[in-house]
Amino acid sequence: MDYDVIIIGAGLGGLVCANILAEKGFHVAIFEKKAAVGGCCTSFKRRGFTFDLSVQSIGGCRAGGRVWRLLGSLGLRDRIELLPLDRAREYHFPDRTIIQYAELNTHIEYLASLFPREQAGIKKIYQVYRSLAAEIDRFPHTLSWFDPSHVEREFPSIFQYREQTLQELLDAFIQDPVLKVILGVRSPIPSCRRASSP
Repeated sequence: MDYDVIIIGAGLGGLVCANILAEKGFHVAIFEKKAAVGGCCTSFKRRGFTFDLSVQSIGGCRAGGRVWRLLGSLGLRDRIELLPLDRAREYHFPDRTIIQYAELNTHIEYLASLFPREQAGIKKIYQVYRSLAAEIDRFPHTLSWFDPSHVEREFPSIFQYREQTLQELLDAFIQDPVLKVILGVRSPIPSCRRASSP
């Protein structure tokens, strides 16, 4: 059989891409080297315990977010229960433990209390993160990159930071190296955890 599209890897990205393409009428084949699909969103059992392979939480699943919209378009929103996380993560350093709160304003206040001299930079970094996240949430599936003025007008933050690394962004606003590590690991855009699926 001839295929219009061949996708290598049946992780979440490959599965979603295949579904969207198939709905548009393309003949799609997915090749996966492992026995199970799901990629980093799978788990394994050892000595009676279940371990997540990689993904512990997913951002963008709040109402209106990109994952929330995607689940709706795939007809899955009512079939998966998403649980909000109270504390998203803990980071353990030799001399301290840092909590990452799921609620963004709480997390910003918490970091500002730990690094009071960096308060202005912390707020600025999360202002940038928020603007980027908002633009990514409404990013279309198709876009003409041959019209830079369109991108600059519709997605000003993405356009502004398109060639800047995260290291360069952090260096512009933050001095403390530990804080840079914390801010560089993950941006705590409200996260949720997959609770169950049928």
